[in-house]
Amino acid sequence: MKKLVLVLSSLLVLTSCGNTNSDNSIKQELKNNQLVQMLEENQVILNLTPNGLYNGAKGNNLEDYYVENGLLLTLSVGEALPEKDEITSSVKDNEFAGWAYINDEDETISYTTSVIEGIKMYHATWNYTGDYSDIGNQTTQSTTTTNPTTDTTTNTDTTSSTTTSEIIERIYFVDKYWWHLDGAETYVYVWNSQDDSINNVWPGIKMTHLVWDGEYIADETKPNEKGCNLRYFDFDTSLYDSLIFVRVSPNFDKETDDFNGKDENGGDYNYGAQTVDITYDPQYDLYELDNDPKWMSENEKATVTPGVYDEAYWNKIAGI
Repeated sequence: MKKLVLVLSSLLVLTSCGNTNSDNSIKQELKNNQLVQMLEENQVILNLTPNGLYNGAKGNNLEDYYVENGLLLTLSVGEALPEKDEITSSVKDNEFAGWAYINDEDETISYTTSVIEGIKMYHATWNYTGDYSDIGNQTTQSTTTTNPTTDTTTNTDTTSSTTTSEIIERIYFVDKYWWHLDGAETYVYVWNSQDDSINNVWPGIKMTHLVWDGEYIADETKPNEKGCNLRYFDFDTSLYDSLIFVRVSPNFDKETDDFNGKDENGGDYNYGAQTVDITYDPQYDLYELDNDPKWMSENEKATVTPGVYDEAYWNKIAGI
């Protein structure tokens, strides 16, 4: 039987405006309209991917079907899709990030809210929350928190007396119109100001996209400059104390591309903007980009305004 094929690497993340990273490549060999013919009214298929686990009470597992690891549910438009507490992974430090679906016409990927939108098949996307950097001879493995609150875990490797404590804080970033033009992604570079050897390779790690607010206007004198993205990453404060947000081409693949090079169409991977150096302050967990464009070509760095993440506000924007 022909299966839906997913090409998935160890790090799967949500991205903004329908753009994808090579880390999160989903290829569909079975058109959605073929699935529709086999489903009854209000039935939807959730593809959890090979490592996904369902802990909820609704739905039936599909063991021999057109998906690698599927769940069949009966849900009407507007009803809630399974959430993070119902979807887990068999892979350590792999966190459920949200649902995506594949457009029939051009096979591009769209990222959805947490409710049924009339689509017949949704695919789980994942966020790897482990340690992104190689910090030398450390052999201890620690489990990372899977929620935005602080969590401390200490494990000791049986072959080493080293003890590692991870303190994870979720950090949010709100961009502005000038930053997200051309589908720009946001990466975050983190380092330890007391030890230059503890850092992640420039331009850092790609942030996970949460919400697009298409009606947001930062400057009332420029009503056509609409929209902002909310992104996050999990910041290990036991390792790092400093960060920079970096504007990056959506075509950039950190594993294979030179950040200062060009893509196959001659476009720059470096989208020419970054924020000032930010020293982590535990009283803030959100940084909002300021309105005025700042470009590295003019030797200027963008500034941010620190704040506190308002979950109720952003859930309302997301329609949750």
